[in-house]
Amino acid sequence: MIFGDALFALSPERAHILPLEKKFKLVVCLIQYGLLDYAQELFEMDEGLKNFAPQLARVFILQKRRRSRVATWIDKLVLLLLFWRQTNHLAWDSDRSWPIR
Repeated sequence: MIFGDALFALSPERAHILPLEKKFKLVVCLIQYGLLDYAQELFEMDEGLKNFAPQLARVFILQKRRRSRVATWIDKLVLLLLFWRQTNHLAWDSDRSWPIR
């Protein structure tokens, strides 16, 4: 279920008792919404799902390759620059919509 920016899914324990077709739909939805680690966990733990949809294994292999060392170093550099900046240099709180609460 999707509510706002949050995606609510079954816990791994409850997802394991689903029928194969529903489990497949859950894994595909998790992949579509970017929860690849949870989708991979469900996929790896169920041999029936591996036999039912072996093409899903390619998604997880590609996901592992995407993250390179260069991307990791770029992320670290950006975080370091943000840490050095420390503030947005505004004299007021820009995320407040009301001046007085």
